[in-house]
Amino acid sequence: MIFRYVVLFLAVLFTAKSGLSEAAQYDRVFSIQLGAYRTEAARAELIDKYQQYPLYCRRNSRNAYVVYYGVYESFKDARPHLFDLPGQEKLGAYIVKLDNVSLRPCLNLEERLKQLL
Repeated sequence: MIFRYVVLFLAVLFTAKSGLSEAAQYDRVFSIQLGAYRTEAARAELIDKYQQYPLYCRRNSRNAYVVYYGVYESFKDARPHLFDLPGQEKLGAYIVKLDNVSLRPCLNLEERLKQLL
């Protein structure tokens, strides 16, 4: 359990050192989709609710604002984190496989990292 938090902390720290607003490009990645919204305001409510978690954002091909929790190498790696966030089961969160995608930290993570550094 402690190992999981250390890895999560290192991932957040790496994100902070590598440029907060830059998107990371992945050939194939798994993540937990928390929601897809038509407006930035709707997305912002979710981001505010979970500001202490590593959330990633992007706009999909339908121009929806999508919020993801975590970045994982496989479905198996993502599955233990499916219900890490309080109330996550109410959101209908699910694991997605994304190919050739750019993900960037949501603003909440950027602000949180600035506070920590």
